[in-house]
Amino acid sequence: MTTIAAPRPSQELAHEPVGEDVVFCGSDWRRVVRWHDATRLGTAAFWIDQARRRPRPATYQVGSGLHQEVALCLLGGYGITERMAYHAYRRLLDEQLLSGEPVDVETLREALARPFDLPGHPRPVRYRFPSLKAERLAGALEYLRENSPPSIAQPVPLRDWLTSLPGIGPKTASWVVRNVTRTNDVAVIDIHIRRAGVVAGVFDPTWKLPRDYRRFEEAFVTWAHVGGIPTADLDACIWSTLATMGRGARLMFGVATLGDLD
Repeated sequence: MTTIAAPRPSQELAHEPVGEDVVFCGSDWRRVVRWHDATRLGTAAFWIDQARRRPRPATYQVGSGLHQEVALCLLGGYGITERMAYHAYRRLLDEQLLSGEPVDVETLREALARPFDLPGHPRPVRYRFPSLKAERLAGALEYLRENSPPSIAQPVPLRDWLTSLPGIGPKTASWVVRNVTRTNDVAVIDIHIRRAGVVAGVFDPTWKLPRDYRRFEEAFVTWAHVGGIPTADLDACIWSTLATMGRGARLMFGVATLGDLD
């Protein structure tokens, strides 16, 4: 067994460190990650291999500008499926409520409160939290109209700036920036990514969201870099796999309940 230091973003590894211990270092933390063979389920190498095999999309961006991408990401989140968020976004877009012109909270709330006809659902489906999301979205859109964000060429300052918008924390802000820039400098850390990283040995189990978001992000960016995979692609692979598996992910992780990892 050998131990090697994880390369800095400007450096490259000569080979993937299969069978070696890799030292991950952040601003105020250090972890030794065992880089198993990719056939070992749930390991750091396993997820890198899965991301390599997954088709890489041309872009993660859905909206035509920053304000539309902010709207899409704000409409998603806890308790709201990706498909539901997208249909809500499409309704607001089709009704010209994301044109960049001022829009009031009640107009947004009314649009979100109307039931949605989703393919595969026998009955109309209601969007959760229409009042809360309308209030946050109206505030975010107003802030974007009245203030100039950092350039998309500066992904980290842009992400940090976006956290000043109503209802946007580091995860949502990173989601927006990942979509519009495809940068390798930020990571979208949610409960799925946290669980996968803990099981893989990349994340310290004592780290908590959102308190330790920077630590999670530093470790995740290093993980992707060691594996030679774009950060966005590794994130998307883990998220989509675990979101699809649902509670079945506990079998992969070897736990009785997913809550055991939280």
